[in-house]
Amino acid sequence: LDTLQPAELAAGTWWRDLRATGRTKSEETTARRRDGTPVEVDLACTEMRMGEERWVVVFARDVTERRRVERELQKSREEFAA
Repeated sequence: LDTLQPAELAAGTWWRDLRATGRTKSEETTARRRDGTPVEVDLACTEMRMGEERWVVVFARDVTERRRVERELQKSREEFAA
């Protein structure tokens, strides 16, 4: 999770939030790719146990294009309204 979470958040922030709530965390946010570049993602993570081991399962979906289209649509609406 530290690799994904934005650099401006302290290490372990997403993990602490997940453990504190004990439930699935799901949100759209800006994450980091392995090379450090930002990417807009829909992120869902949950904690699960398998025997004595605890695992965190993370699903990340790139929503950069969808957000770009949404911004363009909003801009068009504002221009049309003006």
